[in-house]
Amino acid sequence: MSIEKSPHDWLFKMIFSQEQNVKSFLEIFLPQVYQIILPNSLKLSDTEKLSKKYKKFFLILPLTVK
Repeated sequence: MSIEKSPHDWLFKMIFSQEQNVKSFLEIFLPQVYQIILPNSLKLSDTEKLSKKYKKFFLILPLTVK
């Protein structure tokens, strides 16, 4: 992705592609959510998925958490 074409998207992806940044964001800006999850279970997931009809699609920043 080019920073010139989409600087906001680029910045978001650069910051939130690191698990620690996501944890910090949740803790500071969404403390209610942070309290009900297991922060150490947060993991970045694969960005490529298949639909029920076996069509490939991509997620921007998929995360899993317990």
